[in-house]
Amino acid sequence: MGTFLADKKLAGNTLALYILLATSYLFSFIALPYLTRVLGPEVYGRIGFGTAFYSYAYLIIDFGFILSATAEVSRAGLDRAKISVALTAASLAKIVLALLCGLVLAVLCLTVPQFAEDPLLYFFYLLYAAASALLPDFAYRGLEDMKMVTVSTVVVKSVFLVGVFVFVKDSTQYMLVPLLYFLGSAIADIFLLFHLRGKYGVCLCHIGVSDVWRSMKDSAQYFVSRVASTFYSSLNTMVLGVVSPGSAELGRFTACTNAVNAGKGLSSPIADSMFPYMIRTKNYRLLVKIIVFGEVLLVPACIVVAVFAPGLCEWFFGEGYAESGDYLRILITLIPISLASYLLGFPALTPMGKAGVSNSSVVAGAVIQVLFLVVLWIYGQLNALNICYATAVTETVVLLIRAFSFIEGLRDIRRKNSNEQQG
Repeated sequence: MGTFLADKKLAGNTLALYILLATSYLFSFIALPYLTRVLGPEVYGRIGFGTAFYSYAYLIIDFGFILSATAEVSRAGLDRAKISVALTAASLAKIVLALLCGLVLAVLCLTVPQFAEDPLLYFFYLLYAAASALLPDFAYRGLEDMKMVTVSTVVVKSVFLVGVFVFVKDSTQYMLVPLLYFLGSAIADIFLLFHLRGKYGVCLCHIGVSDVWRSMKDSAQYFVSRVASTFYSSLNTMVLGVVSPGSAELGRFTACTNAVNAGKGLSSPIADSMFPYMIRTKNYRLLVKIIVFGEVLLVPACIVVAVFAPGLCEWFFGEGYAESGDYLRILITLIPISLASYLLGFPALTPMGKAGVSNSSVVAGAVIQVLFLVVLWIYGQLNALNICYATAVTETVVLLIRAFSFIEGLRDIRRKNSNEQQG
């Protein structure tokens, strides 16, 4: 009975995470064709560059708390005092990191032409990143109760999505995009803090500097992996934005990348919900079944998309985006790769004591991607299409490293169990 309830709870939280992330990407999908048409490839390229900056800022501000703080809350059980300390420590650390990002942005706006042209745009994206990172969803993940965070976030963000259609009417109003997203995230933050206090008695409390420092140290091991992963995925847009600022190529590449990232993101709720579950149960058999089932669904679907890629891009993004089809045919492979890579990362390796491998795999990926970009630049072949090929190879390498480590871990477990039985 207990196992049934645990599995039911896992399924419920996975569904809630799916709804949360799926609607987030759905909103992006809904807004994407509208913005590509209203703003045009050149101006939408600015939004793409701003989104890449947002990804870096969000990554730094969120650090590795989405994993470390989730694990801390999960281990605390229903101890309200411990959860409150975890919530406060993570929130204060994120505020400090947001201020540091603000200083870095100020320097960039003074020294880098791409940032100097639109400082207010990047300031709005920084606010959006800070508000998104401060969402206390890790507390709900650790408590394995994602219903309220899902409902509230979806409702609030849907209201501000409507605002994009209402207020963004031409290419001169592009700065409203990050501003509206920031307002939606900020309101969701405030609501969830009140809900945590009302339902669980969890609230921001007085803590010492040592608590904040300890929280950051615990988070650092996960941050390495997250920063490396986002580094080489967002680096593509940043590099192309510097090499071809304001170009139609950047706009087409960004549109295609955003669409594929939405597909990749559908794997994230499974990994996020499996992480605390695997720490508790170490149910590797279920993990493998989920990977196999997911690949059976994703691979055929991605093949169909690849076949009809140019027409789909023209239909979805609008006139002038058919060339994105060449990018889509390559990047679509990242969707099935990501499902296996996410699940074979922290959810699979942390219970085995191999979290370091998950970190090192994406660090290796980041190094490989940078080497690819440097070589392409040296030979004058640094363009969107070649960046797509490089990214596909990089993410395949990351997956292979994690897969081999997982297989080795399973062999170690079987060997240990066999020795215990013989003993």
